[in-house]
Amino acid sequence: MQLRQGLPNEVGVSPERIRRIFTMLRDWVSNGTLPAVSVLVARRGTIFLQESFGTLGPDPNSPLVKPDTIFGIGSITKVFTATAIMLLVEDGLVGLNRKVQEYIPEFKGEGKEEVLVSHIVTHTSGMSDKEIRALEDKIWGKVDFPSLEPTEHPIQREFLNICYNAPLARPPGTKFEYSNAAYDMLGEIIRRVSGLSFDTFTREHVFLPLGMQDTYFSVPDKHRDRIAKHYVSQIDWDVIESPCAGGCAFSTAMDMAIFGQTFLNKGHYGDIHFLSPATVNAMISNQTLGISGRLTGGEIAPPWGVGWILPSGARLRNVPALWSPQSYGHTGGGAAALWIDPTYEIVGVVLSDFIRKDVVWPGDILIDVIIASINEM
Repeated sequence: MQLRQGLPNEVGVSPERIRRIFTMLRDWVSNGTLPAVSVLVARRGTIFLQESFGTLGPDPNSPLVKPDTIFGIGSITKVFTATAIMLLVEDGLVGLNRKVQEYIPEFKGEGKEEVLVSHIVTHTSGMSDKEIRALEDKIWGKVDFPSLEPTEHPIQREFLNICYNAPLARPPGTKFEYSNAAYDMLGEIIRRVSGLSFDTFTREHVFLPLGMQDTYFSVPDKHRDRIAKHYVSQIDWDVIESPCAGGCAFSTAMDMAIFGQTFLNKGHYGDIHFLSPATVNAMISNQTLGISGRLTGGEIAPPWGVGWILPSGARLRNVPALWSPQSYGHTGGGAAALWIDPTYEIVGVVLSDFIRKDVVWPGDILIDVIIASINEM
């Protein structure tokens, strides 16, 4: 099944409720809740909602957001990284339950010989970003990002060395702790095993095979005028030459929907056999059963698959109430979300660019209204 354009009533969705969603999105942009937003939702492969509102930047004369606007997706990048690892698992080049030291011998220290690749993809490695962050801040303050391959960049190499040498906060497999640094190590495993840079591998083996033509780590100059950019950042992530596997990709709503539909299809997209159904089942199954932990905001961590968040049964703030127990997805800084709901046969994408500190991201409200628009099972 491939995505196609269609009407809400073709797939059992209320056109009236979709019109309400348009009004809600317009209101959020006009009152400043969201300066820019792009939404795409498909059911049974039919895109019944695809709208964009707001402007590309804060300038009053900035162009309007369009369906092909490129947004930063933050930590949703981790799902791409986990998928790339699983492609190598399918090829027999990586073992998910093999020691990280088999691929990165420099990863040494007390307890590290017990850290498995599976611990990293499920945020149970024992690595703590708190232990690394202070040193990381010092490093990234030096960044000038010359045009070098990721691992040739001295700053990237220094950062990875810190990851290798930082002590574990706890034994692996005993507690969940979300770690960007651990995922950056996955990018290095991909490079060493495949012989390609992380950027090149994901482009050649993930994005292009699926037709995700507008997904990048370093956005080409000819497409940079399509980027929504309302934030002020120390680093222009859209031109970064040293991509981090933990979270600095850029994409469009359509590309993200293609990726989500591939998982809903159990690894296929049209005639493309991208992942085996067994791989997809493993990635969307609870891999942290019996392991507790808390998220950055203090909430108890939900179950985790291989890269995917499984929100079933989790009591989290500002999370949609109408997701089915089988749903899974990921969110990203800058207010982005990708979710797949097999029960309702939905793939949904919400991309936004910036949330003021005094505003709570309304994604949970939006997703609930979208799910409630289904009037026929």
